[in-house]
Amino acid sequence: MDASQRRIWVADAVGDQVVALAPAGTVQFRITGLPEARQIVVDESTGEAWVTLTAAGAVARLSPDHREVLRVGGMNAPWGIALHDVRERTGTMAASTEARPPAGGAAVRRIAPRP
Repeated sequence: MDASQRRIWVADAVGDQVVALAPAGTVQFRITGLPEARQIVVDESTGEAWVTLTAAGAVARLSPDHREVLRVGGMNAPWGIALHDVRERTGTMAASTEARPPAGGAAVRRIAPRP
């Protein structure tokens, strides 16, 4: 949920897309081409969303104007994602995701600061 935009973000893993809904349930927009989109976290200060792309081994940053602006790969089935507010120390936001390493278990990887 993005309260500032009154938007509900939905990850559609089977449809390889993210759908943004208005509170009444009407579709505001879709962003397609997102292989097995699973988890979403929203930066309410910017309206950007980060989504895990499990099948692609990546995460994507989505803009509030309906575009994919960044994709970071090299992960093995990223599943969970969290946004960490580190602005007090660095002036930026950072995303991290939990992925399954090849040997099993879980790993946490810092993705990228927001410019």
